[in-house]
Amino acid sequence: MLDWLGLTPMIPQGAYYVLADASRLPGDTGKEGAMYVLKKTGVAGVPDEAFFQADRGRQYIRFSFAKMDAD
Repeated sequence: MLDWLGLTPMIPQGAYYVLADASRLPGDTGKEGAMYVLKKTGVAGVPDEAFFQADRGRQYIRFSFAKMDAD
């Protein structure tokens, strides 16, 4: 689905999330890009800038893979 939106996924090894390059989405901030994805698909992501200081992380959106505790 990320490719369908024009987002290039970056899959970290050993993590429970995927980063997607959102630089081609509408908006000037990661939050605006994340809101666009939410409205378009119903899938929520977190702007990666929430995890950095200043402007770092602005072009990425973080999508988490939630699982049951038993997994």
